[in-house]
Formats: sequence, structure tokens, C-alpha cells
Amino acid sequence: MPLEWEKPLGDSTLAKLRGQYQFVTDRQVLDPLDRLAAPLLSAPANSSDPYRLFVTTSKEINAFALPGGTIVFHRGLLERARTAEEIQGVLAHEMAHVQNWV
Repeated sequence: MPLEWEKPLGDSTLAKLRGQYQFVTDRQVLDPLDRLAAPLLSAPANSSDPYRLFVTTSKEINAFALPGGTIVFHRGLLERARTAEEIQGVLAHEMAHVQNWV
């Protein structure tokens, strides 16, 4: 169960990031990520945790997690990944950060 301060802090940080980064809205980018994420996000241990995935247009090879379950991928990471499993591995890593805040 997330602590009550986590989601507001994550939402506030995401709002600030929207001023620094452009976020992808193209479903041709977001839908494949959602499909790759589905097995991890629907696992019993995660089924009640509301993760939200976002993608920036940044060419950086990076991803990060925010308190409250927000996970942000940079498009550069998605474009440079050689396999779906690499992306899932990054997602699992970021999910672990979220779980460690609880």
C-alpha cells in the first residue's frame, strides 16, 4: 500500500518534468510499451499497485521512477533496446524502485 505522500510527490515532480521534456502521445510508441509491460504490471504482487508509464521524446538512454508508481522512459532507450526483454528488465528495475519506497 503506497504511503499517502507518494502519489502527490510523484504527480508534482511529473508536472515539473512536463516543463523540461516533451512527452510522447503517439499510440504507435505507447501501445507496444504497454504490451511489453502488461505481464509485469498484472503479476499478483503488482495487481493493486497503479503504475503509470510515460515516454519522453528525449534521445537519452535512460528511464526513472517517481514516487507513487510513475515510470518514465526516454525514447532513446526504447529505440536502442535490442530486445523486448531489455525493456522489460528496465521496467522491472524501475518497479523495484517504486516498491522500495513503500
